[in-house]
This record gives sequence, C-alpha cells and structure tokens, in this order.
Amino acid sequence: GKDFYIILNITNAKFAKDFSPINADSKLPELREHSKSYLHHLFKVSKSLGQRLASLNNLEFYARLMKTVRQKPNQ
Repeated sequence: GKDFYIILNITNAKFAKDFSPINADSKLPELREHSKSYLHHLFKVSKSLGQRLASLNNLEFYARLMKTVRQKPNQ
C-alpha cells in the first residue's frame, strides 16, 4: 500500500530535477502546484517561502494524522 508518510531531505541533489508536486494528494493548491524541484531551489537559496511550504505540508500531515487517531480511538 501507500506509505503513510515519507521523509524527504529536499536539499538532496536528486530533487533539483524532480518536477513532481510537493504533495500531489494535498488539499492545498500551493503544495499540489509547486514542484519538489522548486522547493529544493528555495531551500538552496535560503528563501523563507521554502520553509513556509514545508511547514504547510507538515501541518497538513499532522492534521490528517490526528483526524485518523480520533476516528480510531480503540485500535
């Protein structure tokens, strides 16, 4: 099945040419429409937008995790 989460080191060189979305399953257009390559670039040039996009992705993950935990309290 699909992994619940994946840890990415976005500064790795392999992401410089990865034009797939930051998070294709996101409800946020910013994460669906911007590529991992763009996020890699933002981190390399130390732009705060990169940190903001990464934070949005992490917050969305934790919100989904907590929703899952609340739905299955006895499992």
